[in-house]
Amino acid sequence: MLAGQAEAAHPGAAWLRHERAQLALRSGRWAEALDLADTNGARAALAAAAADVEQDSARATRLARQAWKADASLAAAALAYAKRLRAEGREPRAQAVIRHSWSLAPHPDLADFALAPVTDPLARAQAAQRLAEANPEHVESRLLLARTALAAGLTGEARHQAVLARDSGLNQRRLWLLLAEIEEAEGGGTEAGRAAQRDALRRAATADADPEWRCTACHAVAACWSAACPSCGTAGGLRWGAAQAGTYQVPAVVP
Repeated sequence: MLAGQAEAAHPGAAWLRHERAQLALRSGRWAEALDLADTNGARAALAAAAADVEQDSARATRLARQAWKADASLAAAALAYAKRLRAEGREPRAQAVIRHSWSLAPHPDLADFALAPVTDPLARAQAAQRLAEANPEHVESRLLLARTALAAGLTGEARHQAVLARDSGLNQRRLWLLLAEIEEAEGGGTEAGRAAQRDALRRAATADADPEWRCTACHAVAACWSAACPSCGTAGGLRWGAAQAGTYQVPAVVP
C-alpha cells in the first residue's frame, strides 16, 4: 500500500516500480507482479502463475495464453495454457500447444500432459512417437520413446532409443537407470543379463546429475518450478537444465 501511494505521488519512479514488484512477488500477488514485469521471461512465469490461481475461467485462459505467447519454451507456460484448453474441451488445440513447446524445449512434464488421456501401453508408445516427431533428435524425445516402448514391452525399440541418447553424449543417472531396467526386462533371468544390469547400475552411481530446476540468477536449486526463485525472488528465474562443473547449462532451444 505504501509503495503504491509513493508511486502515485512520484509516477514513473523506477525504484518505486521495482519495490512494488518485489512486494507483489513476496506476497504471491502474481497478477500485480505481472503488470510490473519488464522482461518476457518474467512475464511468462508470472502470467502462468496468475492463471493457475485465477478464479474466472475466461481470464485464466487469457493469462495462460499470454504466458505461452511470452515464452513458449517455458514448460509451465505451455502447461498453464494447455490445461485451460483441455478444461474447455479443446483437446486438439491443447495437444498442438504441447507439441509446439516440445519442438522448442522438451520437458518430461509436457510429455506427461500429452500422454495423460492414453492408458493402453502400446497406444501410449504411439502417442509418444507423435510428440517426439516435433523434436526427434533431442535426448528428451529419445528417453520418452525408450520409456514408453519399455512399458509397452517393446524392449528392442527401448534399447535402440536409449543407446541413441547415450551415443549423443548423454551420461545422466536417469539414462543408466533406464538401461538397467531394459537389461532386466530383456535378460534379467540370465547371468549375462544380470551382469549388464549391474554394470548399468554402477554407471548410474557415478553418472552426471539429472536436470533440475535451478535459478539462473543465484543458481539455487528448487524442488519444483515456481514463478519466482524461492531463494532470491527473481521472477522467471527458474529454468530446467543440467549443472556441470559448477555451471548451469540450460538445454538449447531449437528455433
